[in-house]
Amino acid sequence: MIIYIKASLKFERLETATCKGAEILAIRVIAPESDFCLFLVYNPPCTSSLVYEQFETLFEQKTLKEKFETLMSLNSFEQLVDTPTRCFKDSKTVIDLLFTNSHNLIKSHQVQNCDISDHFAVECCINIKKPKKTFLTMTRRDFRKFNAAEFFESAKNFDFDQITKCNCVHQAAESLEKKVCDLTDQFAPFKTQRLRSKRSICWKSHEVSLLMIEAKKAFQSFVDSGFDKNSESWVTYKSLRNRKNNAIRDAKKAAMAKILNDPSLSEWEKIKIFKGTNTDMENKIEELQFDSTKYTDNFGIANSLNEYFSTIGLILNEQASMSSLVNNTAALFSEPCTLADTKFSFSEVTSRALKCQKFYIP
Repeated sequence: MIIYIKASLKFERLETATCKGAEILAIRVIAPESDFCLFLVYNPPCTSSLVYEQFETLFEQKTLKEKFETLMSLNSFEQLVDTPTRCFKDSKTVIDLLFTNSHNLIKSHQVQNCDISDHFAVECCINIKKPKKTFLTMTRRDFRKFNAAEFFESAKNFDFDQITKCNCVHQAAESLEKKVCDLTDQFAPFKTQRLRSKRSICWKSHEVSLLMIEAKKAFQSFVDSGFDKNSESWVTYKSLRNRKNNAIRDAKKAAMAKILNDPSLSEWEKIKIFKGTNTDMENKIEELQFDSTKYTDNFGIANSLNEYFSTIGLILNEQASMSSLVNNTAALFSEPCTLADTKFSFSEVTSRALKCQKFYIP
């Protein structure tokens, strides 16, 4: 038996008691509103009575069906499946069951025929809310309204006599630290902020950021002067603008060289860094012409690309072979060509690395 669960849901495996041949798999799902347990029980045909063997005194003088129904009702379980789950020409039985003791948990359920087994599939939709996305937070003091003069004035009113009367140095230090922390909380309280998951720019260093800020301030001064190009603000802005542009150009060159020479990055990772992972619709192929045929649908474009790249190697090999015959060259390019001082090392390409749209070809 297998239980598949979404990665966004938290769960834990539950230990279950052995039951003479029955297969039991149980988990506890940690849902946002309330937790619930999910049990899968498979009772092989040869052990049909093992569930109630330990309750013979309770189930005396009862049929097999009555024994099972009594066991479920004692635990407030209700069976929801009322459609046959195993059908033959001469018989139909409800043999695959779905029990619950919480009606609000099961949103809907149905029985569907499947071709891989003589048992039908019992599907149910569990009514749980999607877990809220968690964010990284940072707690630090807020000094935006901090007044140094009032802070030091309040610090002068400390009752140092109480500190000096302490029995030991450690107690005096703890008392002084507590007073300073309490006073700081009044003028610079702690504030928790959510950290933005903004993608960092590989070439944007601290020096470049400072130049960009200074150039922006200089431009604002030039705007406040009424766009007067004879003013000193215009000269200052031009100087900072040129320094900023030169710094950005040099930083981009240095960052690109560092990425290209990094042996820990694969070729596809380098391409992804330069190109980015933004999947705008501008990069989507709307139309493709292949062998005098124009394709506009996704499946036609994908099939034509697959056909081209799967046959281009053979075509190039034939062209190279014919060229070598014309030049009276013995090599027919039946073996891989080798170039001096050249090494090709490509890692495996995955859809995760490319982050591309998948087209499934029938």
